[in-house]
Amino acid sequence: MPRKKRYFETGFRLRKAEKDALRAQGLHVYSRRDNGKESTIEPNVAVDFMGTLVTNFPIRFKKKGPDAYTIWRGDTYLKSVGAEEVHMVSALHGKRKKGGR
Repeated sequence: MPRKKRYFETGFRLRKAEKDALRAQGLHVYSRRDNGKESTIEPNVAVDFMGTLVTNFPIRFKKKGPDAYTIWRGDTYLKSVGAEEVHMVSALHGKRKKGGR
């Protein structure tokens, strides 16, 4: 059975070491940008930073053209791929088996 797509969102920037630790767990780290109506999802954001997005699935960005490396209407995108918001990073790994640690 395919793993359920999940995401966790913060309102702050993560340090490089924090991002590296999440990636070492097999998670994916992106940035959100406030663009007025609905935020974008991008690999990195310097201006109008809104938060950090951590997912248990990769986001495929266009690599060429004016929309390269930008997912416009990020909230709509997450809904369209069936991603579920969770409130703890540990929930991105899914349910633990009984007796598991």
